[in-house]
Amino acid sequence: MKDTNLRIPGPVPLPQETLDLMSSQMINHRGQEYADMLDQMTNNLKTVLMTKSDVYFITASGTGGMESAIVNTTSPGDKVLSISIGWFGERFAEIADAYGCETVKISFEYGDYADTQVIKTALNENPDIKAVLITHNESSTGVRNPLKEICEIIKNNFTFLIPINANVVKKNGHVKCTWIITSLFVLLIMKYLLNYNHNFQQKTSLILPIHNQYLILYQNYL
Repeated sequence: MKDTNLRIPGPVPLPQETLDLMSSQMINHRGQEYADMLDQMTNNLKTVLMTKSDVYFITASGTGGMESAIVNTTSPGDKVLSISIGWFGERFAEIADAYGCETVKISFEYGDYADTQVIKTALNENPDIKAVLITHNESSTGVRNPLKEICEIIKNNFTFLIPINANVVKKNGHVKCTWIITSLFVLLIMKYLLNYNHNFQQKTSLILPIHNQYLILYQNYL
């Protein structure tokens, strides 16, 4: 096999151990072996992300993961603030538009990170905003947003849900950080989200909505 030395945000060359595992035989995806493996993966991922909250694997691209964040936290007509510093920020806004959100967009020059004062002003001018969409690591430009400062502004002044497209849990983020294949997205689910939006309306997507399924799981088993 030809060795490829990729120098891009992702994907990256995989270690031989990963390649060997990928060449092994398939297992029953509804059997006990897979259930045990998924349970181990989930617990290990909590350690990696340093969280006690639940994590949810989605076999989709980064766009699929961002779409799932929109599908499971907003309803048509909700006003959301989109903060873009690159291609993925723009993509997040496009997904919100596609699902009927009223998207207030603020964009910064490619190569710059988001200005916290501009964000605060936009939030003050739109007190009915219900969600904030932001990329943490914008891999299209290599810029990292000051996520802690942005979240502090929101937490200290407003009551919003923040769907975050953070590169550490996005498709390419996983490829960079943990050396695995593409098309895997992880959602970190905070339990307070279950009661966040009492007027939540499930969307028409068939495979990405997990709100209702997770609610049933939480009420009966967690």
